[in-house]
Amino acid sequence: MMKIQTQNQGLISEEKLDSFDVPDYVPSIEEVKDIVNREGSFEIELLETFPIEMGDKEIWINGEKLAKDTRCLTESLVSNHFGEEILDKLYDKLSDVIVKDLATCIEQIKVTNFVLVLRRM
Repeated sequence: MMKIQTQNQGLISEEKLDSFDVPDYVPSIEEVKDIVNREGSFEIELLETFPIEMGDKEIWINGEKLAKDTRCLTESLVSNHFGEEILDKLYDKLSDVIVKDLATCIEQIKVTNFVLVLRRM
């Protein structure tokens, strides 16, 4: 799990910040197969992987896209814990941080998505 360094900018209390955690775990294909097989109610009908290209180094576009994807996944958790009033500032700042990070390591980033189709047994 990745621990992100945070810098409180006065929008939220240190206590609220310290009590918030969004665990993020991305399983391997082998783990997904194992979980489906152990659960026993489904069989894998299709499991395909495909790489996602980071683009032609258009760092700002990629950073904004990643920030928007992150917002889609975390907005309800963040707004319930901290309130809706910080959302726009938070995700704008996240976009800036991502762009800065991408500028130093875009060649090293490899993103793989997979498609999983299950059939109930």
